[in-house]
Amino acid sequence: MANQERINEIAARLTPQYIAGFFDGEGSISFCKNYTIQVLVAQTDEDILLAIAQYFGTGTVRSVKQRRGHKQGYTLTWCGQKAKAVLEQILPYLVLKQDRASIAMRMAETMIYHRKRVPEEVKAERERLGNEIREQNDSVWNRRKETLITN
Repeated sequence: MANQERINEIAARLTPQYIAGFFDGEGSISFCKNYTIQVLVAQTDEDILLAIAQYFGTGTVRSVKQRRGHKQGYTLTWCGQKAKAVLEQILPYLVLKQDRASIAMRMAETMIYHRKRVPEEVKAERERLGNEIREQNDSVWNRRKETLITN
């Protein structure tokens, strides 16, 4: 159950630097099928996610299906232009996910064709950026497997 007083206290102390560090550890960036940016943060403490959403004035917090023997989990999600606005504020402070955030920002620049025909070169750029973010995301897991095998 969310505690509004605690949420307000946390939100008052948040900074873009703190949120960037939190996002580096608990966040992800992906693209939907229509190349919309999706930024997500997962956590078992619902109040911190609600405080971050309150800090930015936007975001959707949802509970995730609880696995037996695990704490209840929650996600905070932003999509589209709201995701871009969040990334703009934390991008300078990201360490681990700065490259992915930069790719997402470039993708957001291709999303200006609302209800208009998208030129083929823009479609190609979206596909290229989509592949680039997938490679970035896959490379983390590939390195992790190698590390687990060699240790």
